[in-house]
Amino acid sequence: MVGRALASVVAIVAAVDAQYGPYQHWWNVAMSADGQTVVGLTGGTNFHVGYPLPAPNVFRSTDSGTHFTQVSDDGDLNACSSGMQTQCTWMGVSCSADCLFVAAVSDSGFLYWGDFPSGGWARSSSPVLSYKAVVVRADSNQLYAISNGAGSTSSGYIIRCPVSPLMEACDYVQPSEQQWNSIASSSDGKRVAATSWDECSGGGGRLYLSNNSGTAWSPVGSPPGDCFMAPIVAMSRDGQTLVVVENSYRGKVKVSADFGATWTADAASPTIDDGQTTGFIAATCSADGGVIAVAEAFGAIYISYDHGGSWEHSFHHVW
Repeated sequence: MVGRALASVVAIVAAVDAQYGPYQHWWNVAMSADGQTVVGLTGGTNFHVGYPLPAPNVFRSTDSGTHFTQVSDDGDLNACSSGMQTQCTWMGVSCSADCLFVAAVSDSGFLYWGDFPSGGWARSSSPVLSYKAVVVRADSNQLYAISNGAGSTSSGYIIRCPVSPLMEACDYVQPSEQQWNSIASSSDGKRVAATSWDECSGGGGRLYLSNNSGTAWSPVGSPPGDCFMAPIVAMSRDGQTLVVVENSYRGKVKVSADFGATWTADAASPTIDDGQTTGFIAATCSADGGVIAVAEAFGAIYISYDHGGSWEHSFHHVW
């Protein structure tokens, strides 16, 4: 399934040129459990100077990324409609196991959701400043999101919402007053992991875990350590395997196969051997956690087939 995910990312890049022009700006993708359905977010901010800002939209593929269909109307998913910003950015997208329910968040503070095949989109009524990420439970009955700031406060929140009725009975969980960077959950939503940033000296963050659907949280000490730089977390569907990557100079990759009880040693991290020393920006793993893929900022992708024990350098600067 990791291989299918990587193939779909490449397919999305190809679709940009083949279907929608070279300046369609893709932000995030989500995939169904069987790898057949891919959902991608476009628009928000365009870094190509001199070209008009594209409208935020959602594209959907049901053939593993070979062909995409636009499933939102231009402007319907206005990520900047809060009036707080003139240019906004999609921050995350997630879907249920069959990808018939899709949720997306933007840094302007709104949560969007849509149902397929009937279509139709809705948006939360009140902005929560600067959403960072969202994750949907496999059965689509619950989702988690993280935000950096709510109302007039500067601290971030972990938000737990039932999908129906969405946003009418949400819990704002705040393990400690800090900004959040990433979130992941098991397929049943019982195990949840979140990472903070800028919480300790030097801008590092911590990993927090919950094994009761986000009701109570505990920080993980060392490893990964109190000052893991800009950490991003991924989790297997059964909640056993955790992958934490560090987005910093010579960043590390940490893997736990027992929900954070033990971790791989620093020496097990993949070595960036292509002359670059940048950190890792993304991670994903198979349903059982046995296969793990991580990406570093200059485009190299590393894959492990043994729970992070060893790594293969699979792609070299694909961007």
